[in-house]
Amino acid sequence: MKQITLIIFTLISFSLQSNKSYSNNSEDDISLICSGKWHLEYMKISGEKIPLPAEMIENSWVIYHPDGIAEGMDKEGLPTKGKWKYLKEIRSIKATDDEETNIQKIISISETKLVVTTTQHEHEIIIGFTKR
Repeated sequence: MKQITLIIFTLISFSLQSNKSYSNNSEDDISLICSGKWHLEYMKISGEKIPLPAEMIENSWVIYHPDGIAEGMDKEGLPTKGKWKYLKEIRSIKATDDEETNIQKIISISETKLVVTTTQHEHEIIIGFTKR
């Protein structure tokens, strides 16, 4: 559970499908990434969906500001802050805090859904976010 908490904290700290589809245009991606507050919806680790406590889903969110600042709230309701950058070449979000850097590859993004994947401790982690 501690490892899941660390993963959630890292991804939510800096860390993003309606029926409308978007191209892989980096300007579209950046516009959508910065379009509001992304709330944690689900996580899959090594292909298996992880049951998340309701309070974690309710409290965990992230906002990516156009100026490269990311702010969020972790599952315990504690504010987080860091920096983010869009990596056009690999269609990814690079998030950095005081302790580490994390690269989250965008699987899909729309006005209301964001799905990213990252690797930590040799495990693929897929995270789904939604805007409410």
